[in-house]
Amino acid sequence: LSLGVDHYLVKPDDHHELEMVIRNLHRRLRGAARDLEPARPRQWMFDAARWSITTPTGAIVTLSLAEYTVIAALLARPGDAVSRDDLLTARDRRDVRVDSRNLDMIVSRLRRKVARAGVDGLPIQSARGIGYVFTGVAVMVGDAASS
Repeated sequence: LSLGVDHYLVKPDDHHELEMVIRNLHRRLRGAARDLEPARPRQWMFDAARWSITTPTGAIVTLSLAEYTVIAALLARPGDAVSRDDLLTARDRRDVRVDSRNLDMIVSRLRRKVARAGVDGLPIQSARGIGYVFTGVAVMVGDAASS
């Protein structure tokens, strides 16, 4: 048993004991197989028509205009760093110097909204010297043209 044997049965074996050993082994192996299943990625959903994002837990977070444009720009290029200039252009802001810190406030406010919805960590990361990147798995639904 110390070498990893599940159970040791001697002859003549007791059928009841054999049945219990097989049941226990089956239950343990079924649990181990479940542990080996790959974890599903945490998926976010951006609803352009309703101006909201749905968290992986199902909480719906309503977006302001500024938050909407930032999220839409990031999700248009998931996994890629989007420059501050591109994010500000998406917001239709001409003077980058004035609104650069405003962008940080928008992302910070969005993170707080998601945290209040009970989700730990919005998958938007700062790309030092560039801008921001959406690092999560997201699905876009709704029609942005209708909003």
